[in-house]
Amino acid sequence: VDALITNEEDVILTAFSADCVPILFYDKGHRAIASCHSGWRGTHGRILAQVIKAMEEEFSSKPEEIYIAIGPSICKNCYEVSEDVGEAFLDAFPALKEVKKNACPIERVSEEKFHIDLWELNRIIALECFIPPENISISGYCTMENPDLFFSHRFSQGKRGVQGSFICLKSQK
Repeated sequence: VDALITNEEDVILTAFSADCVPILFYDKGHRAIASCHSGWRGTHGRILAQVIKAMEEEFSSKPEEIYIAIGPSICKNCYEVSEDVGEAFLDAFPALKEVKKNACPIERVSEEKFHIDLWELNRIIALECFIPPENISISGYCTMENPDLFFSHRFSQGKRGVQGSFICLKSQK
């Protein structure tokens, strides 16, 4: 399961990750929360948008009342992917083909490699879902650049490990 939503109080939702993006959601107006794990496949498949849609359908959430936290994960400079993955992202985000090289979250760095900015792509998806920019928070911590703080699958060269991101609605009693 890559995403969970609830409006139950005192239930802890988690998103486990190593280099993938943990994303937490809070709907202040309808007291609902969600968590999701968004690796390259989840980002490419716009799991963030699917979570927002589920919150709208299940809890009548409104985008302007949803707050999103994009947690520690691998940064663009450290996230190198193969040409087929990079091309798949360019196809999924066609408007980005016109963005200047350094400013683009999808950047070809060699004949066969791309750097992908999962933080920025998820921010773009949130904005496309009408989440106000001021409701989106990006931690800015790269798991690979901070192995003393976070586990990184790539830094550890494939060893198993994770960290968790947690969210809970506290009881109003």
